[in-house]
Amino acid sequence: VSGKQFMFIANCGNTDVSMSGTAAWKSKHGYLPGYLWGELILFAILTILYAVLLAWYWYKMNKFAEHNIDIHKWLVLTILIGALEVFFKAGDFWVWNEDGERFDSITYTGVLLGIMKRAISRGLILMVSLGWGVVRDTLGNKLGKIRLFCVIYIAIAACQDIFYILSMADPALSSLSQEEENTFKNIASIFELFTVLLDVFIYVWIFDALKATIQHLETMAQHEKLKIMVRLRSIIYVSIAFAVLWSLFRFVNYSTTPNILSMDQVWALNGAWEVNYFFLLFCVAILWRPNERSKEFAYAMELPSGGDFDDIEFEHTTDANEMPEDDDLRWGPDNGKHDYDELEGSLDGFAMVKTGLDIDNGEMS
Repeated sequence: VSGKQFMFIANCGNTDVSMSGTAAWKSKHGYLPGYLWGELILFAILTILYAVLLAWYWYKMNKFAEHNIDIHKWLVLTILIGALEVFFKAGDFWVWNEDGERFDSITYTGVLLGIMKRAISRGLILMVSLGWGVVRDTLGNKLGKIRLFCVIYIAIAACQDIFYILSMADPALSSLSQEEENTFKNIASIFELFTVLLDVFIYVWIFDALKATIQHLETMAQHEKLKIMVRLRSIIYVSIAFAVLWSLFRFVNYSTTPNILSMDQVWALNGAWEVNYFFLLFCVAILWRPNERSKEFAYAMELPSGGDFDDIEFEHTTDANEMPEDDDLRWGPDNGKHDYDELEGSLDGFAMVKTGLDIDNGEMS
């Protein structure tokens, strides 16, 4: 279980004995170290769960193909990358368990996919926090900024992981000196600092955007849309609370002697993060699942029950000849959009208005 084995050979004769050869250690389940066996099982289960989620979401996108918006493509891409990541990691451990060797191509592919998942999932949470698919059907130039963030995050996180892997190379196979290994660790620590700064930046942006979107919906009395954003906020809070508590538990576990978790349970320290990612992605996929109103929902305004629609004031209401300059915020036949009357008739309790919402970096303008 510990991954550490010892072999003792006693020589009871009067002469020295020279021995040469190789030794192979194999647990009852295979060559995989015992402390990683639980992680292999977890990756196998997550592969199945991701596959089911991907199949369901792909089915919903095909069923409502005419009503899909770009946020659905980002979601299905994130689910796909997550599925491939756990598949390659499970495959890496399975091959290791069967053959006693690891293939660099499989190992590094799993690492790269994991980095991509972390970057794109952060961008995805920001997109939905900005209200994509709820108060808008496009992000405009903010989408380019989010893409740039994802590229920078992938580059920095990849450098961090690569230098850590190099610094932890098998001494029997590596020609690196101790000084070179320490240098790689120091470089990896620098990239880790930049990764933390990027995380702080994106988390602040997410919470500012989420706060602004919720405030806008409260002001407009859009209760159905508000429910979606409040649920998203609760899900993010639960995910962050779990991450903080689990980090504290991880610290306490390594600080106590003996550790709280035994060697055959230590895989849970890393596996819990994978479960947390899946939980967050699963909940967002449920809230932003494709349906027959996906494309129009961002422009549908909920009518007050028992009240007059004229009583609702819109900060961005414009006349027909004073539409916003941004084509993404235009609505009407002249701009390739649906007709107002036609759309209102298909959405009970909602009305279409000529209004635009511009939330930039979490602020309404």
